[in-house]
Amino acid sequence: MTNRKKDGAQLGFPTLDDIVDLDRYISAAFARDLKHPTKSRRGIADELSSILGREITEQKLNNLASASHQRHRLHLDVAAANYKVTGNMEVLKAALEPFGILPIVGKDITYLELAKALRRRQRLDREIEELEERLR
Repeated sequence: MTNRKKDGAQLGFPTLDDIVDLDRYISAAFARDLKHPTKSRRGIADELSSILGREITEQKLNNLASASHQRHRLHLDVAAANYKVTGNMEVLKAALEPFGILPIVGKDITYLELAKALRRRQRLDREIEELEERLR
């Protein structure tokens, strides 16, 4: 049996072509995030500036949301602050999902913890039944 290393694509990681497109996907996701129902881009820019401690202008947001402005790249701190301001996870999803990672927040975390606890309880119930059966 040969022990061959799997390349990134076989492991589910993005290919080079995917990575090249990643900036475009992130820009498009950021543009979707900026279409907030109650906050203007100016308002989002002001809140991002406050959180990040540096000026984020409406024009900067427009550049980050445009795939044609390749020299403007969205940094992770802006993406995280954007989630805090808008509650939208589009950017984080676009950045993480090609790597097989799904961001989970809020009640979804509790649902996952509950599912894990229920599986543990099922295993314990089976173990108890087996032990009780041995005693009969």
